[in-house]
Amino acid sequence: MSGNYMMRELDPAERFIWLLDCISCANFVTIAELKGDPISEEVLRKGLDRLQAKHPLLSARLVEDEDGTVAFYREEGARIPLDVEQRSDGEWHHAIEGEFNAKFDDTSRPMMRCHLQRLPGRSVLSVTFHHAIGDARSGVELLKQLLRFCLRGGENVEPNELPPPVHSLFPDKYRWSDHPDKAENLARQMKEDSLRYGMPAELPFLADAVPDRKPRLESVRLDASQGRALQERCRSEDTTVHGAICAAHLIATNRLFDAPEARTLYLMCPVDMRPHLTQDMGEQLSYCTTFLRSTYRVEDEPDFWSLAREIGADLKHRMQRGDGHLMYASLPLDQIGSTGPAFEAFAASMAQLPAGSNVSNVGRIQPMEDCPEVEAISFALCSLPRHMASLNVTSYRDQLIVNLTFDAAKLAPEHAERLANDLRQLLEEAATLREANTDA
Repeated sequence: MSGNYMMRELDPAERFIWLLDCISCANFVTIAELKGDPISEEVLRKGLDRLQAKHPLLSARLVEDEDGTVAFYREEGARIPLDVEQRSDGEWHHAIEGEFNAKFDDTSRPMMRCHLQRLPGRSVLSVTFHHAIGDARSGVELLKQLLRFCLRGGENVEPNELPPPVHSLFPDKYRWSDHPDKAENLARQMKEDSLRYGMPAELPFLADAVPDRKPRLESVRLDASQGRALQERCRSEDTTVHGAICAAHLIATNRLFDAPEARTLYLMCPVDMRPHLTQDMGEQLSYCTTFLRSTYRVEDEPDFWSLAREIGADLKHRMQRGDGHLMYASLPLDQIGSTGPAFEAFAASMAQLPAGSNVSNVGRIQPMEDCPEVEAISFALCSLPRHMASLNVTSYRDQLIVNLTFDAAKLAPEHAERLANDLRQLLEEAATLREANTDA
């Protein structure tokens, strides 16, 4: 089918992230760091055209109709925007920061754009997405496809089908409209769990809402040897790397307070839904993410590995219980548009969430063995209004990359720097502790 037409209505998950974007720009960016300058602008332009031919949502725009329907419409003939520029080595992250406030307001253009920065001796290729068409996992896969198109060529592109609504792929036991009593009981359990340690502490170093957001990015990295050591240590401690990163971040957050004491802190973790669906989504660009909101007790002198184990086990239990599947079903999303009283109530409910942080972890990215020019792949999105920081985590060739983003209008850069330094220190200590114990 050609021409402009409605592709399908937004799934509740897509509608939720679209509404968040109406409150505060929710773009995310996937990033590839390359040796030298191996991609010409002409080759990149061709690669983007091939990518667009493969993924239907790269030719889509969002339309809100008068009856409240929000849908993807095909926009024929609009090419993915591309920007190429020269920058000094220490400035490449500024271009990434600028993407967090640059909304996709022009509905005649695709909801993705590309940026190539040429630096001395290397280059950075980044792709920015409207969050309604994809998430970090599918965005990373799309970036890898673009890199292969540009670096290795390949055969003609076979177009993908339009990805189905994610809720249509829920297992029967998580189709909550068919199990209202179970959904009500689970919602009650989730609320009780959120208060198990009492109300989370307010963050006095996080300012209230300010009119102009100032996104900033700090990168925390462990090299490949440290990354492997951290993985081994987590296995020996019967926990996950994600649990360790969350524990390190909560401990680092508690250190920002003036007085040392035990505190209950709030944490949100986006979770990939793909392993919990009835159909393999493959490499389709799509938004298949839910959120787990939790609180944890951080002692004045915390046991790092006990906290890491608690977080890892808690998140696993809650996904198996169905918390992630209930996330969107518990909200009247089809009754909320981009304006009006319902939207204002939704925005107010988001503003009333506890202050805390977001830890989004794509995990290990399969190395591109056929593209040795690629040195690192990561991603970033800016924190939501009530978030102190967003930790965006990847592992590429065992190098652990944590892109920590924050709003400098709300969190002072010196606090963010201290947070990043303490996070790095805690993760390095965790990665070296096993070796130290072995030598003892």
